Amino acid sequence: MARELDALIARRGKLALIVSDNGTEMTSRAMLEWANRTGVG
Repeated sequence: MARELDALIARRGKLALIVSDNGTEMTSRAMLEWANRTGVG
């Protein structure tokens, strides 16, 4: 998921915010670390 979001940012620019349904793919430690690294809320 993080790799795909990085590709999206590379094509379209940084996202301001991601809205999640709190599914496991968006609440993992890897996604939280990605959000912190990229500054996406």
